[in-house]
Amino acid sequence: MIRDSLDMLLPPPPEPGDRWRWATVTQASPLRVRLDGDDAALLVTPDTIGAAPVVGQRVWCQIVGRRVVVHTSAAATSVMRTYGAGPATWTRPAGLRAVRVRCWGAGGAGGGRVQIAGTVSIAGGGGGGAYAEGVISAASLPATVAVTVGEAGIGVSGADGGAGGGTAFGTLLVAGGGAGGTLLATPVGTGASTGTGAAGGSATSSGITGALLLTGQRGDQGYYHSTSGQGTGGAGGSSPGGGAGGYAPAPGRTGASNAGTVPGGGGSGIVGNAQAATAGGSGADGRLVIEELY
Repeated sequence: MIRDSLDMLLPPPPEPGDRWRWATVTQASPLRVRLDGDDAALLVTPDTIGAAPVVGQRVWCQIVGRRVVVHTSAAATSVMRTYGAGPATWTRPAGLRAVRVRCWGAGGAGGGRVQIAGTVSIAGGGGGGAYAEGVISAASLPATVAVTVGEAGIGVSGADGGAGGGTAFGTLLVAGGGAGGTLLATPVGTGASTGTGAAGGSATSSGITGALLLTGQRGDQGYYHSTSGQGTGGAGGSSPGGGAGGYAPAPGRTGASNAGTVPGGGGSGIVGNAQAATAGGSGADGRLVIEELY
């Protein structure tokens, strides 16, 4: 049997199963939407469930094989829930169609300063928390999901900075916390020296198609030059789409460290030549946001 010539030009249909993605309406008539992550709008006209969408509106798109369905409503279509540091439990509500989950890991702290005669302290900045995002259909969600939001890495006087905690939506999405900045103690008169900046957190997902997983920014290294007597601690790393890292202290030997900003910014390190032992800047707590679509 000879297949239709048009069928032979088309790619095979995808595996069965619904996928959900965010999109922006680019044209009202005929309807055109641009899926998040795409450079151009789809060339097909999607079906619509709910009120007619308008240009610029953010909509949920249900993708079933080659069919795209835009879900809208004349009333509010979503509920936003934001979680701060610590554990919690999310319960799947009745009537839910899908959720968009965004996770930021906590930032690591910058390295501290130690007071030892004849020794220079040079500390790097803490790493920024990772970012993880995904859209999950209600049918793929259990009745309850454990939520964990990472706590900030804490600066420690005269020691490496503490690591930031990870943020997780069960095992479906995990955004790791940034590592703590390293303290380097070196004898005065050794020329230029640097303290290592810490790695940013990494992100993982399980069972989510098209999840966005971004690594946190690495903290900057600190430096000190014995001839000029000038140096600075490393700036903290930022969290993608989240908080900025603590900025580096002003060049010198006595500048204070700076904390990262929420969510997920790493704290800055500090530098010194026999000044009093001081903690590096603390990181910032993570955050988890759940947008529920009805």
